[in-house]
Amino acid sequence: MINGEQLSRTLLGPIFERFAYRLWLVDQFHADKPAVMLFMSRGGLRIRYFYELFLLKRNLKGALDREDFYLSRMSVFRALVNTRPDIALARIAGEYRSYSFVEGMRYFLPKSVFVQWSEALTTAQTEEFSEQPFTAQALYDALFSLEESRECLLQHFDEQNRLMKLHFSQIAGYSTEVVLVDTGWSGSIIQGLRALFPAIEFKSAMVGRYNYGGPYPEWFCDIIGLEAEGVDYTPKNPVTSLFHHRHVIEGLCEPRWPSVEYYRMEGDVAMAASGAIPEDRRVVSEDEILAMGVRNYLEAAAGDSTCDQIHSRAEQAARELNKVVCYPSAKQARAFSVLSRSADFGTDLEVPMLLEDREGSAHQRIVQSLWLQGQAALEFGVLREPAQWLITHRGPIKRHYDRVLRLLRLRR
Repeated sequence: MINGEQLSRTLLGPIFERFAYRLWLVDQFHADKPAVMLFMSRGGLRIRYFYELFLLKRNLKGALDREDFYLSRMSVFRALVNTRPDIALARIAGEYRSYSFVEGMRYFLPKSVFVQWSEALTTAQTEEFSEQPFTAQALYDALFSLEESRECLLQHFDEQNRLMKLHFSQIAGYSTEVVLVDTGWSGSIIQGLRALFPAIEFKSAMVGRYNYGGPYPEWFCDIIGLEAEGVDYTPKNPVTSLFHHRHVIEGLCEPRWPSVEYYRMEGDVAMAASGAIPEDRRVVSEDEILAMGVRNYLEAAAGDSTCDQIHSRAEQAARELNKVVCYPSAKQARAFSVLSRSADFGTDLEVPMLLEDREGSAHQRIVQSLWLQGQAALEFGVLREPAQWLITHRGPIKRHYDRVLRLLRLRR
């Protein structure tokens, strides 16, 4: 039996130590600026816990004020529905594309708003929306074409725009520059925040910056991946193996707590409808094996380490991490994963990382799992490595194949 805590302490502990050190450098860089550092829920709140543990053990101080920022993609783009539907509707539709429009709205809207909206629909409209997929066009029609039912939607989105701005002002104060801290990866939330707060300069420091193999969006210039950046995984930079196992970072950083879907007022405070994450959920509990490994490493790491020593340890860990992420054994796969990942946004959906008892073919289980190389280890045992090699290098292989096709077409 492989010890998951020890594996995490060895592979991820040094990487989180270097991440925390680099985040402290970002903090110091903004020392003389009207800036604040906001840790984005949910993953950013656990990162704050790790960061402050790093500062404590090394007797360091941050220059910027630190605050928790309760938000999610849905809460940001929900606040933009009425003012910037060109940005918001497609993002929202992407979250609920596997549902019918009525079912998606049931998950997307607060219960009271959904009841009010659905009761205002005619029987024919209800039947039509029940068969229609959740698309940006369907949401646009519901907002701007259906006179009888749209009013409650417009009121809800206007209120969310106001509450989102109030929540931000209550934590950011008069800061004109904001450093956002989160796990990663594509940072699409910055696009929404820019639209909501055009006078604020947003920068983001993440564990990794990655657009899933696609081209860099325009807001990438305002994001830094303090550990991993790139178009895709490259063996020359072994820490980019995290791109193949992103969910292990998110899983150990995200406390078990619902995502922020919308905001409500509590007294004079605008807050997430799901409430503030309790302190006992923010700290690492004994049953969070991988998070325990990172915490224990940060607790025990030498407080007088130089930056070269921190970097050297992280580079050694990255080389070992690369082997375990890309070519794990079945035992390593089980030890170096979390049981499930939350994909809630109103659905209470838990997605297992590895599919141990799922029917279907090996190929189906691999492509549906959250860690493809880990699933391949479960499927093929000692014969796993050829499949893992193809999975690991599929991005570069596809790009090379596409280049060859383009050259052949040019020669014709």
